[in-house]
Amino acid sequence: MSKKLQSDPNAVVVSLTCIKNHAKADGVATNKVVALVARLTDGTLVSGQSVNFSSSNGTITTPVVTDASGTAIAILTSTTAGSSEVQAELNRTRAVTTVTFD
Repeated sequence: MSKKLQSDPNAVVVSLTCIKNHAKADGVATNKVVALVARLTDGTLVSGQSVNFSSSNGTITTPVVTDASGTAIAILTSTTAGSSEVQAELNRTRAVTTVTFD
């Protein structure tokens, strides 16, 4: 029996950071981004939240559930070289960063 996620309506994406960049645009090599999710009311990091990611170039894993430290890591691949705008969204809050495929 799977455990149902409990969405916290006060959870927001507070940051989105690229942690691996400049992957080869071969559809296999990966770039990675990490979203940090915290409770708006008190800043507490929140686990078990489903963060939706999108990318302007390539494929990205989505949604990703936050771990015990309030982070959700998404992996991107692309076959097209260039910049990609990445967005993370939760409860109508959004953070944006850019990654590059070489």
